[in-house]
Amino acid sequence: MKTETDTEAKVLAQRFTQDGVTMYITTLAAWTINRFGLVDTWKPYLEDLDPEQGYQRAVVTAHAKKIAKFLVNENEERLMPTAVLLSSRKPLRFEPLEPGAGLGQTGGAVGWLTLEKPLYKVDGQHRTEGFGIATEANPELEFFQLPTVIMESRDKKEEIEQFYTVNTTAKRVRTDLADRLLLAMGQFDEAPKGWRAKALEIVDYLNRESDGPWRDRIKMPNSLTGIASQRTWTESLKPVLDGVLGDQDSDVIAGALSNYWRALAKLMPEAFEEPKDYVIQKSNGVFSLNEVAAQVFKMAYQEGNDFSVGHLTEILERASDSGRLEEQFWANTKNGGEAPMYAGRGGMATLAREILDAMPEGSVKINL
Repeated sequence: MKTETDTEAKVLAQRFTQDGVTMYITTLAAWTINRFGLVDTWKPYLEDLDPEQGYQRAVVTAHAKKIAKFLVNENEERLMPTAVLLSSRKPLRFEPLEPGAGLGQTGGAVGWLTLEKPLYKVDGQHRTEGFGIATEANPELEFFQLPTVIMESRDKKEEIEQFYTVNTTAKRVRTDLADRLLLAMGQFDEAPKGWRAKALEIVDYLNRESDGPWRDRIKMPNSLTGIASQRTWTESLKPVLDGVLGDQDSDVIAGALSNYWRALAKLMPEAFEEPKDYVIQKSNGVFSLNEVAAQVFKMAYQEGNDFSVGHLTEILERASDSGRLEEQFWANTKNGGEAPMYAGRGGMATLAREILDAMPEGSVKINL
């Protein structure tokens, strides 16, 4: 027997523990899960450590619709044996049955579990969203029973850790979101991963810089806008963070990178004004030109520690004979550019070397 109101639902469940975490296993109607369960999505407009920041990718509507199509197909055997995982961020009320009644082989107690809003969908959000869509065509699917595990999280961090474990051990979570989760869990604090935390801070700086060349052009997790992805940017920064500026604070490095990309925009303005017609702000450009940046910064440091837009522009102009810092070179395939042919990490590394080979170091300037 199950009872349900607008704010609570009482279901028969079995309580058990795993590594000190209290959990319950039961079955819930798809409608109940969707009414009580929320997806705590990562929000591009909030800081990673903001208390209101979520940790999951947004539901992919196309994926949920595909599940819904399967559910309304009467010719399909609608089996959903995999458990939905929910989390409660506060202890739940549990009333055991009479002592010894309904005990499983594991020794877990059976009793009445009272569910309260909100519960958070740690795993199974696409399946349950699929049911929400499918019930528009077949209302009976609201009552479809799904195996459900509910855990009591001691805090939000533990919930994030459970989400990360489920989605990296059993299946992959998007790597850009995974980086955000690891940062929230403090997993980037120590070497060798410490550089990733700094890379994310640099990315956020560049993406939010009011008049910068990358303003809102880095595609963040759960964002529909942007050109190069967050992951492309963080991975491309390894040479810079291993270079002469590597021991500086992230805002110092971000400032130098902003000036560097402003210098590129000064040399090739149309490529930045019409980014859809060029690949300079896509993977080809980001990986190759940030690798070039590491060496340009070395020259700037040797030549008077000058990281101004003007000086970085002058260094880049030394490669003018190569033709690789001209707008037409960076045009997309449709517009006859050559840069798209440097595909893959190997091709982008080759492009970086070709630019650097055409860029002799200038005379060293000494500040007196």
